[in-house]
Amino acid sequence: MKCFKKWVVKFIMMTAVLWLVLGGLFGISFGTLFTTSVLLPVSLISSVTGLYCRDMVME
Repeated sequence: MKCFKKWVVKFIMMTAVLWLVLGGLFGISFGTLFTTSVLLPVSLISSVTGLYCRDMVME
């Protein structure tokens, strides 16, 4: 459960940073930013989850 909470916080922070930088400076729509925030972690999930969540299981 701790791992899931960390992924949610990461998603929220990533969306906020993308919105501030890309939305504010380049005028990219929020829908595009939201899609990017969803797809970016999904593309990395296989490599990161093994390293990131493995430590959580051992606690």
